Amino acid sequence: MLLAGAAKASLDMGGIIPLDGFGGLCGELLVRALVVEGEDGRARPSRVAIVSVDATSLKDDLAAELRATVATEAGIAVDSVWVAATHSFSVPHVRTPGHIERRERTANSSLADAYVHATRTACRAAVAAMREALPGFATGAAHIGVCRDVETPDGWWLGRDDQGPSSPEVPVFVLAEAGRPIAVVFSADVQPAATKGLSADDGARVACADLAGFASVELERRHPGCVALWLEGAAGDQAPALRGMEPKAFSDGLVLARTLGLELADAVDEALAKVTTHQSPCVRSFERAVVLPGQCRRDFKDLRPSLTWRPEPAPPVTTTVSLLRIGPATLVGVRPELSCTLGARLRHDIPDALVATLVNGSDKYLPDERAYDRAAYEAMNSGFGRGSSDLIHSAIMDLVTTLAQEDDPCPRRPHERRTRT
Repeated sequence: MLLAGAAKASLDMGGIIPLDGFGGLCGELLVRALVVEGEDGRARPSRVAIVSVDATSLKDDLAAELRATVATEAGIAVDSVWVAATHSFSVPHVRTPGHIERRERTANSSLADAYVHATRTACRAAVAAMREALPGFATGAAHIGVCRDVETPDGWWLGRDDQGPSSPEVPVFVLAEAGRPIAVVFSADVQPAATKGLSADDGARVACADLAGFASVELERRHPGCVALWLEGAAGDQAPALRGMEPKAFSDGLVLARTLGLELADAVDEALAKVTTHQSPCVRSFERAVVLPGQCRRDFKDLRPSLTWRPEPAPPVTTTVSLLRIGPATLVGVRPELSCTLGARLRHDIPDALVATLVNGSDKYLPDERAYDRAAYEAMNSGFGRGSSDLIHSAIMDLVTTLAQEDDPCPRRPHERRTRT
């Protein structure tokens, strides 16, 4: 039997906005935490934590501080902690002080402190709420994302291609008590960017958690006592589907974000309706460094469509692959933003898998080979060279294979008692 506890805490944004171009706040920005305890492959106690943070991304120093905070509160090693940004584009960044105007440095520091405080509060409450729970996994479907790479006369660039690769899969990992979910971890291959860059009537941007936030809040409304943690999927080349509307102002984007968020919540409920929970005590955590080919990443301000771009090799780059095995589910976490095709490939190759990106920091894009062939935005804006997609897939599969060969209580057993949530 597993023990699990989940909780959430609001970011205290008082005195922080205006910051980073944002002049207002729409709804709460939250930190959600899940702590799970069971047994490792040798029947020893094992505990892990997953924290979902309403942020566009987490710089390495802030991600490290948040992981250390969670490790302290949960009483576990840092490498058993996942801290992941939800990747809403409508949240102020915590920036390096030297990269912001002096007048914003105090607010910038206060925002970092707010993340630490909310993370500590949520994790502490999650530990206090731990009780027996059964794990389960299922997949729903929501057609809420589209490929954002489009061909123009000047080269490939950002747009929306309804015929390009995308995936409707919504993997859902659940921990349930007496048939009721106490925590769900869900994902999809779409960026929460329906309100990206849009301003209110006064010209200021408005901070919000976008479509992922709407989905989490809606799920928590439908399932009282449940905490719904969003983890960004393999969405490096994906954009929100427009649903017949092209947002021109923040209010339009908010309508789209809410519409897509509700569709996403429906897909999670679709999965919950068919999930089977298991009497598996498995809780295991693994983290592995992976060395990949490097390339020179173009300066962001110089990025534009190109018919002549060719990758310029650079020294190899080290990134990190993280793996959680909890009951029947395998959660794969990586720092870079993967392409949709790689995410679908991993979910196909690994049973009951959820693939999450922007876990424990950010390494920008890790695109598929077609992006290099096309000189797509993700390829030009990547520090990873050709072949990285196949290499990280191989590294992940090697780790999964190693686990399967060990004395592992995680695989389903014929005699397991199973119950429906």
